[in-house]
Amino acid sequence: MVNKNFWELAYFLRITPWSSDELPIELKDFLEKNKNSIKSYLDIGCGTGSAVVNILKLGIKSVGIDISINAIKLAKDRYKKIKLSCQFYNADITNFDQISKLNLGKFDLVTDMGCFHSLPDKDDSRQKYVNSLLSLTKVGSYYLQWSFPKFRIRPIGPIGVEKIEIERLFSNYFDIIKIKNRSSLGFGRMMYIEMLRVK
Repeated sequence: MVNKNFWELAYFLRITPWSSDELPIELKDFLEKNKNSIKSYLDIGCGTGSAVVNILKLGIKSVGIDISINAIKLAKDRYKKIKLSCQFYNADITNFDQISKLNLGKFDLVTDMGCFHSLPDKDDSRQKYVNSLLSLTKVGSYYLQWSFPKFRIRPIGPIGVEKIEIERLFSNYFDIIKIKNRSSLGFGRMMYIEMLRVK
């Protein structure tokens, strides 16, 4: 089960060291290479909405979802003065029915910059995540994920993921284009995972 209270408290206190106004370099490079084919974008675990707004400014329909009511409120308050149609929704990506009721449609590009690796790995939360992701994508959709690897030497933080788990959960529907290690300033090593839905 997702620990919703943690995220609510973090955004209420505004203690969110993972937040950034900059897009990851991999996302910038991806958009540069695929700018003509990406017409719609979804950010899972959007937080205060920086990625959503940055990509919306490129002329791409952009939507953000987050489990935290406080995060979504901050996102809406932060960008209400911008004359762009920002769409933010409070929703739990592991709750298929909740996601379905939003009727968001299918997206050309979906990103996750820190949600999946925080989900419990001892229950079916991660499989439920994948089920919802499948409802939000189509053949030809791209899915980009940034996650901490499991077993890294850190006393606190997300549970992390293993490459074998990514392959087990996603490979039936997605072609895993690349998995590469990258540094995360102040947080150690991360994995960048790029996938294309093929089924």
